[in-house]
Amino acid sequence: MVNHEKNKSDQEILIDQIEAFAEYLEVEKNYALNTISSYKRDLLKFRSFLNGRSISEWSEIDSDVLNIFVMELRHGNASGKSLKRYLSSIRVFFNYLIANNILQKNPAQSIQTPRLERSLPKTINFDDLTNMMTLNTSSYKELRSVLMIELLYSCGLRVSELVGINLADFDLNEGFVKVMGKGAKARFSPVGETTIGVLKRYLEKRPSCNSEALFLNQKNIRISPRTVQNVVKKRALEVGVSINIHPHMLRHAAATHFLQSSHDLRSVQEFLGHKSIKSTQVYTHLDFLELSKVYDEFHPRAKKMIINSKIKLALHHLKIGVIAHPTDTIYGLGCLANNPGAIQTIVNLKKRDIKKGFILLASNISFLMPYIDSNMNSKLLKKLAKPTETPTTYLVPKSEELSPLLNGDNELLAVRITSDPLITYFCENTGSALISTSANLQGRKVASSTLELKRYFGNDLAFELPPNMYNSEPSKIINLITGERLR
Repeated sequence: MVNHEKNKSDQEILIDQIEAFAEYLEVEKNYALNTISSYKRDLLKFRSFLNGRSISEWSEIDSDVLNIFVMELRHGNASGKSLKRYLSSIRVFFNYLIANNILQKNPAQSIQTPRLERSLPKTINFDDLTNMMTLNTSSYKELRSVLMIELLYSCGLRVSELVGINLADFDLNEGFVKVMGKGAKARFSPVGETTIGVLKRYLEKRPSCNSEALFLNQKNIRISPRTVQNVVKKRALEVGVSINIHPHMLRHAAATHFLQSSHDLRSVQEFLGHKSIKSTQVYTHLDFLELSKVYDEFHPRAKKMIINSKIKLALHHLKIGVIAHPTDTIYGLGCLANNPGAIQTIVNLKKRDIKKGFILLASNISFLMPYIDSNMNSKLLKKLAKPTETPTTYLVPKSEELSPLLNGDNELLAVRITSDPLITYFCENTGSALISTSANLQGRKVASSTLELKRYFGNDLAFELPPNMYNSEPSKIINLITGERLR
C-alpha cells in the first residue's frame, strides 16, 4: 500500500514537471499553443508507457527504455514522422530537465532518428479549387464557406490563423489582413480583389453580435478549427470533388503557385509565416512548368506579377516618402513625382545639385501629361507613348507650371514609358508618375546592397525592396524634338 502511494506520488511529480515544461515553452519560448499541446501529448504518452513499467523517475530512463518505447510505437503502426516527433519532444524535454538540474545527461541523444521518405505536400486539382471558390447563391452559409476557402488559399493561411482573424484585422483600402501566426507572431498578408469582394458580401449577411471574430458558429461565437475542416470538406463534396480535401491542402496549393510565379523562396517563406526556410524548401521539388500555367490564371487571382506583402508595403511607404527598389543598377531611390517633400529628400540623400533635375517614369503616358507641354505635337506624343524594347529616355518640352525641383534648370524634361510590372503597379495605385534615380552618391559610391543602403542612407528611407538585377542593358537617351540620340 505504501509503495503504491509512493509510486502514485512520483507519477504526479512527473506530470507536474511536464506541465512546468509546457509553461516554459509558452512563457519563455513563446511557442504556439498547438505546438505546446503536441509536446504535452507526446510526453504524457511517454509517461503512461513509463508508468506501465513502474518507472517513476526520469533518472531511471536509459537508451534501452527509449528503444522499447520506440518499438511499441512501431508495433502500433506509428509512422516514421510520428516516431521522429516523439523522440524530438523527449530530447527537448530532457534538455530542459538538465538545465533545471533534474537530470545529469540526455539518454535520448544516442537514439537514432528514423529516416523519413521525403514526400511532397498533397495539393488540389486546379479545376476543383476554382469550383470550390465559385459562388452559386448569395446565402450566408455559402458566402461563409467560400470566404474561408478564399482566405485559406489567397493568403496561404493555417487553420488556426483563419480562426483567429477578427473584423478589425482587415485594411480593405490597402488590401491587407493581419494574421497571428505560430508563437503569437503577427504578419500582414495581402488579400486579392476577388477575396475582398466575397468578404464584403459576407459581411452584409454576417449576424450582428458582440463577437469580434470574422467567422461565427451557430451560437454567434468564434468558430473552431474542427468547424473549418468540416466546412471545407462539405464544400468540396457539394461541388463534386471526389478526393478528401482538408484546409492545409489549400495552403500547400497557395505556396506552390506563389513559388512557381515568383521563384523567390524567401518571399514564400514570409508569405507562409515559416520560421525556418527549411520548412519552405519542400515546395522547390514540385512540378514548376505545369504549375506556372495555373498560377497566372488563378493566383493571386489578379495580375501576372506576384503582388506580395513586401510590394504592398512598399506602395504604402511610397505614398509618404522615399523607397529603395530594384533597377538596372541593382538599387534605385524612388518617390512620387507629386510629392515635393520626398523629392527634396532624394536631393538631400544624394547630395545632388538641385539644378540637375530627374527622370520621370510612368507605365502610361497619362501619368506624364501634367508635366509635359500641352502644345506638344500629337505625333511625338504617340511616339512617346509607345514602349520600346530597349529602355529609352526621351527629352520633351516641359509644362510651364513644372516645379524646378523636378527639372532643375533644364529646358527639356526627361521621361520614360516602361512596361516594368513594378513601376506599373506603383503608377496605377498612386495615380502618379515616379521619380527613380540610382542609389549612387557623390564620389561614385554605389549602394548596391541592403547593408550599403542602411550605411549610406540610414533612416531616411521609408522602405527597401530586395535587390533583383533584371536589366543590365543601358538605356538610350533621345531628344524627341530633334531626334538626336544623346546616348
